[in-house]
Amino acid sequence: QTVALELGLCGWIIVLLAGDVTTAPARRHVFMGRLAALGVLVLAGILWWQRGVLGQAFDPMFVFDRFAYVFKWLFLVTAFVVVLMARLATRSFSANVGEFYLLIFSALLGACVLASATDLLLLFIGLELMTFSLYVMSAYVKTDPRSIEAGMKYLIMGSISSGFLIYGVSLLYGAAGGTSFAALRDLLARAPLTGTTAAGLLLVMAGLGFKIAAVPFHLWVPDVYEGAPTPVVALLSVGSKMAGAMSLLRLLYTVCLPA
Repeated sequence: QTVALELGLCGWIIVLLAGDVTTAPARRHVFMGRLAALGVLVLAGILWWQRGVLGQAFDPMFVFDRFAYVFKWLFLVTAFVVVLMARLATRSFSANVGEFYLLIFSALLGACVLASATDLLLLFIGLELMTFSLYVMSAYVKTDPRSIEAGMKYLIMGSISSGFLIYGVSLLYGAAGGTSFAALRDLLARAPLTGTTAAGLLLVMAGLGFKIAAVPFHLWVPDVYEGAPTPVVALLSVGSKMAGAMSLLRLLYTVCLPA
């Protein structure tokens, strides 16, 4: 039950893939939009069924608590609005409309993983799953030079931030002997702050700062927002920023406050 929403997301991605393959091109634009909207409603039903569930999974890299529950609702509402916007925007690239909805759902899967991540490695996986989907969607309108430029700039800046993040994770792993938030909390509680730990925390914060466009890591935002399709800008400005800020809040709350 703890990972029911994520399993449902994986299942609906397969449904979207099957629908895209089997639907005639003339009907694909309307059908895929309706199928994506139905998928968000089905996922909302799964999350409502999970409302009384509290638990951990993957020993315990993944946690489902009230914090994750609230943010997953926010992600689903954001995804539903983006799907409705995409039904209008995808008319300009109707030949690849199915892939666009697949990327929306894969970004949603990454955000939901982030909402429950209590380990730096799972946080990195969820963050990259979400941002790789956004890289492709930012450059989706291949006939628009601004869209291509937006995707390239977002890819370059996002890759740099990912490098900062994973290097910080490696330093913290060397200092704490693990990548879980609990291991980092124990490290800070039992020993004074060392240079390795401080550098690791700084690099992780810098990596997350790029993802949420926090000052001074926000210089990529104007160009990407100008060139990306409107539904992608909505997902970038609301969904991805909310996911990054939520990850930062969980990390700081778990690591810096006593158990």
